Amino acid sequence: MPDLLVAGSLHTLDPARPAAAAVLIRDGRFERVGTREECERAAQGDLRFIELGEGCAVPGLIDAHGHPLLHARTLTEVRLAGATSEKECVERVARFASILPEGGWVRGSGWDQNLWAMRDFPGASLLSAATPRHPVALSRIDAHALWCNDNALRAAGIVASTPDPPGGRIVRRDDGMPTGVLIDTAMDLVLRAVPGPSARQCEEMLLRSLHALAAAGLTAVHDASAGPEVLDAYARLAERDELPLRVYAMINGQGAELDDQMRAWRERRSIGSLCVRSVKLFA
Repeated sequence: MPDLLVAGSLHTLDPARPAAAAVLIRDGRFERVGTREECERAAQGDLRFIELGEGCAVPGLIDAHGHPLLHARTLTEVRLAGATSEKECVERVARFASILPEGGWVRGSGWDQNLWAMRDFPGASLLSAATPRHPVALSRIDAHALWCNDNALRAAGIVASTPDPPGGRIVRRDDGMPTGVLIDTAMDLVLRAVPGPSARQCEEMLLRSLHALAAAGLTAVHDASAGPEVLDAYARLAERDELPLRVYAMINGQGAELDDQMRAWRERRSIGSLCVRSVKLFA
């Protein structure tokens, strides 16, 4: 592989040398940072050039708190970001549901009641009336709340007597009936009822997200809460050297498999561009 010389305006983020005119890259690693002449002299054999012109280069950008699988889902689900009312959200969901087979789950994300006039959590009634033939589960913009219709609550077996799980809350009316909004770990009551992707589909979804992140200029992402199926998919991709950027994955600390996952990754820690050495805990 020939050496690569990148010439132009480079920001190093090194206080001792914050700027440079060129870098020499050999076998994927920086060999020399300095002037163009210095880098050319340090080259060995063939030399390939990238001229930045009026552009500039910066060190690789890292997303320190991401959720690639959730990101991939948002690319194929109903988008609720920017909706200014519960009614607008329901209208978007109804249009989306109209093209899905009856009984299929409708997933979506991005709603934020703080953008609405009343700023109250939504409920299941309007959503259920607009989607009578589909279960619906919609993630809040921060992924800490799930808005569901009656079909989704029914599929999860959630009724007035269902207790709040540790670390979560079922939002209820004054009479104790669930409103349709689930907080934090209570979301899992419904999410467990949603058919999950196959192993291959999980890989495809992760790759869809990771390639989009790489295209945006990221060179690494920290997946802040990866369950066993996601960790397994990352491992398979890493073993085949198919990860388009580096992934630092945190084990989901809520799963029943936590001890097994921690034990397994203490032994492996890293595979190619994948590193797993921490746990995401929820207060």
